[in-house]
Amino acid sequence: KHGDEIQKNVSTVWPVSLLLAIILVLVSLVFYAGIPTICRNTLSSEQIVYARKIFGVEAAYLIISFFSTIPDGIMLGFEKYEIQPLIAFVKLLVRTIALTMLVFCFRMAIVIVFVDAALSVVVLIFDLWFCTTKLGVKFTTKRFDKGIFIDSLPLSLAIMIQCIVNQANSNVDK
Repeated sequence: KHGDEIQKNVSTVWPVSLLLAIILVLVSLVFYAGIPTICRNTLSSEQIVYARKIFGVEAAYLIISFFSTIPDGIMLGFEKYEIQPLIAFVKLLVRTIALTMLVFCFRMAIVIVFVDAALSVVVLIFDLWFCTTKLGVKFTTKRFDKGIFIDSLPLSLAIMIQCIVNQANSNVDK
């Protein structure tokens, strides 16, 4: 019974995340398209192309980070508290080593954004694998529950806003 409730929650929250991710993609596309207009007086055409590349990778990183909140929440729900700090430590270690080597070799800002995005993809894949194989959770929409959807929508919107704010703060800090 407990597993059925968890599966019902996952089957409802997953499409909500997909919907919010689509909104993030659309907003990102608007900003991506607007970069030449916004920056035409301050950046050269080469710099605008470079800014668009950085923004594209950064937007992908934001969306991937947003999707990571679902398996992270599932792991916490299953009280797998030890896995998240371990993942964070390994990610930090790999990020530090990769950035040290790549920035030394290439000296380009996009390297930082690319490394963060690539690591987030790897972590998301691992998280999804862990949830499906070790916890038995299926990421499907078959057991969608409208009541859970209505109840979780405000929280999902808050998580989306938190991801955006965290991402912006992270970029400013770097």
